[in-house]
Amino acid sequence: MQVTSKSPFAPKTVDDMNLFRRKHGLKEVILANTEKEIIFVCQYNRTKINKLEIIGANSLDRVDLIVRSPVDAQIAALYGMPANVNLNQFGFDVIISDFLYSDKSDYDADVYGGFQIVIIYKNDTAIDTEVGFNLIFHEVKTQA
Repeated sequence: MQVTSKSPFAPKTVDDMNLFRRKHGLKEVILANTEKEIIFVCQYNRTKINKLEIIGANSLDRVDLIVRSPVDAQIAALYGMPANVNLNQFGFDVIISDFLYSDKSDYDADVYGGFQIVIIYKNDTAIDTEVGFNLIFHEVKTQA
């Protein structure tokens, strides 16, 4: 009889690369009946993202999620693209809940240094609201 065991943790390697989880947070006040861009700038050469958390939102407010090229034209040119343009949109008027809203994809998106992850928060209420945002990066590093 062959005995196998399963690790309680997911593997942190992909091919010849290691993954390192990096969680970043921001707080913003969103004025009543307005929308505001919340921008995370990727600080790592290469990452994968698959999860966003929103804390303290108003029930039924909406968000868009966009990946945008780097603001710096020289950095954007390294990737062969113009600066500060939307590259892809992953969320479209997504309805969120109050207290804690968490969205995790079963597959990741590749993001590179300088890329902007833009959350457009739409406060559909008559009150100003302070909202917290957490974005989970998985930094990719080649194994030594």
